[in-house]
Amino acid sequence: MIKADPVRYLRILLGWGAVALVLALAGSAVDGRLSSNFWVFRCSPAGYSAEFYMGTCADRAFGDYEHAALWLDKEPAAVANLKAADVVFLGNSRAVIAFSAEAVRRPFEDRGLKTFNASINGEWDLFAKMVVQKLDLRPRLVVVNADYFFFNSINLWGRRVVSGHPEVTLEYELKSRVLDLHRRWCRDEPNRFSDMICGRHMAQYRSRLNGRALTVDFARDSFPVMKPATGEPRGLDHIVATGREFRRMVEERGGCLILTAVPSIEANPEVVRRMAAAIGSPLVDVPAEGYASFDGNHLTVPEAERWGEAFAQRLPPALAACGR
Repeated sequence: MIKADPVRYLRILLGWGAVALVLALAGSAVDGRLSSNFWVFRCSPAGYSAEFYMGTCADRAFGDYEHAALWLDKEPAAVANLKAADVVFLGNSRAVIAFSAEAVRRPFEDRGLKTFNASINGEWDLFAKMVVQKLDLRPRLVVVNADYFFFNSINLWGRRVVSGHPEVTLEYELKSRVLDLHRRWCRDEPNRFSDMICGRHMAQYRSRLNGRALTVDFARDSFPVMKPATGEPRGLDHIVATGREFRRMVEERGGCLILTAVPSIEANPEVVRRMAAAIGSPLVDVPAEGYASFDGNHLTVPEAERWGEAFAQRLPPALAACGR
């Protein structure tokens, strides 16, 4: 009579259980039920080039990379060009799009000034200040989208990246490596698994040369016209005080702070004018009415170019105030 071996059966049970768990986790990552923080394969691969790397993706399983590109030096060419820039643009997601317009960059570049758009999606002034200090940036001009940017605050992605925690460092090391696989498997060298794992979620790519953004595969169903806010933000005195501190930091590094306001439903143009005067920085005051948005609060690319033309026309007095 053969005796049952309970240890052997337990090993078999645990072994198959482990296999089932791995398959379940892999399946969840592939179909989006599990946020792995580095699963990039559902993001659109259409923007990759020698110039552009993926900065963000609308898939929560990947999320943000643009913070680490600068802070953790994951994109050395981008960091080098940021350090060499004469003009640095800063702000949130609206600034990412608006300051990527050729019409915005052209008046500076025509004067021989190298530009870099270091705006970060969903970010405020504290991360920008930390990057300036860490990289010892000393641009001649800093142009900020002042739609209440000066909160002395940093968003969740920024806090994680600057934390220095080993697991965060590992996460972004995995992201930097998986981006190469994403480009190869989903665009350059599709294989039999590509149809199963690759998707077309909206993604935003950033230029290693000048930081400009390239957004691919976003919805184009409607283009509502934005109406600027009419109220006043909470804590305006705090915003002004923080803006003054930011201006002093820029000036201590030999630069000049220029403010503007990209059209949005959150910024009141009159408040921005008062804020700029209180901070003591020149304002490129561009009318905010009549611009279309792809989502209700961010300019379309053609509208960003149109706004950029108006920005360029109104820029000379601010440059003169900065001695340029």
